[in-house]
Amino acid sequence: MSRIPFACSFEQLPPSLPLFPLSAATILPGCQLPLNLFEPRYVTMVFDALARERLIGIILPVVDARGEPHPPLFHTGVAARIVSFTEAPDNRLLIMLNGMCRFDIQEERLTSKGYRVARVDWSHYALDYRYMDEIPHDRKHLFGIIREYFRRKGLDTHWDMLEQMPSVLLVNFLCSQLPFSPAERQSLIEAPTPEERLTRLLGFLEFEMAASVLSNHRQH
Repeated sequence: MSRIPFACSFEQLPPSLPLFPLSAATILPGCQLPLNLFEPRYVTMVFDALARERLIGIILPVVDARGEPHPPLFHTGVAARIVSFTEAPDNRLLIMLNGMCRFDIQEERLTSKGYRVARVDWSHYALDYRYMDEIPHDRKHLFGIIREYFRRKGLDTHWDMLEQMPSVLLVNFLCSQLPFSPAERQSLIEAPTPEERLTRLLGFLEFEMAASVLSNHRQH
């Protein structure tokens, strides 16, 4: 979750990206995501990306279309840079991604290799390169909500690491890691500013905890 020393600048981002639909996980700028790839088309996609800018577009399918080879996709995704990869003996690739910048799909096509490529627009997302910035917020209030949420969900984390993160990166990390629904995750991805993403994050956390309290009252 640190700056990526070999990554391109915002002005150097390419006009197109290979797309990797992913319903089970999310990545946001500054955050990391490990992936285990075994489908031949996506293994090929990674090798093609390694020969270019090392970027792939992580994007949520509109619906959980398991088994559908080319499900419809949301309009906005997150470009991630391949920062390391390992070739497994059973033809799998283990890769580590770093989130770079959001993009909007302008047009997509299916390649002869079985994966999709999109022409993309980056113009609305220059702020994504400033994930080490701070935003005005009540840090004590935020951590109080996070700790209570983790307690209710039975989750654990490295609290010292979280407390040292600048606020934009902290919000991106939480949005990437917490078990939100696909619709909630897409809403967090599409938040126009870090401040708005924080507002949506707090709203989802507070709603989840209120629902948990109500459910416990009904059971008793």
